[in-house]
Amino acid sequence: MKTIFLAIILLLVINVSGQGHMISPLIRIPHGDVENNLSITRSPTSSYPCGPSQNIGHVLTHYISGQSVNIKWEIGAVHEGECFIDLSTTGYDTDFKTIGSIQNCADKIGEDFQSMIQLPINVTCDHCTLRFRWLAKLTGETYLNCADVSISDPQKGLNIQKMNRKRACRTCYGRGGSVKRSLNSKRFL
Repeated sequence: MKTIFLAIILLLVINVSGQGHMISPLIRIPHGDVENNLSITRSPTSSYPCGPSQNIGHVLTHYISGQSVNIKWEIGAVHEGECFIDLSTTGYDTDFKTIGSIQNCADKIGEDFQSMIQLPINVTCDHCTLRFRWLAKLTGETYLNCADVSISDPQKGLNIQKMNRKRACRTCYGRGGSVKRSLNSKRFL
């Protein structure tokens, strides 16, 4: 009987250790937590602003100002509640502003939840933080995950694309930048 009771307690502890987190964009994960099945990342926290992974990382996701962003998350326990998407443009995880909310984001268990959130227009940053904040209604717990992202000006993005096309056409010749292969060489002229 003791063995069954301990097994039930162990299952409850394992279940409590992994409730939910943002899947996309890519988030900061505490060192060693991948090997630990993300039990720290998926757990409730009181560590503001970004939960257990406070270390600012490298920018892994790039957006354009005003772009609609697909936020994906998973829920391991139905605690109900609302999720918020917050943005800090300082590069230091300060001055977060809520840019979107997702009602009833944790009413079902699963890994395929997603919602489109529009980034603010005329906001750019080389290194900013997009935060997923879930306020669990049934337990009163808070879940926090942060992603290191950049947001560029759409006009500068177009100029960069034009510059890249010009660089690629250094090997082009003829009108309109058409690429022709030399009969005598494997390289483009």
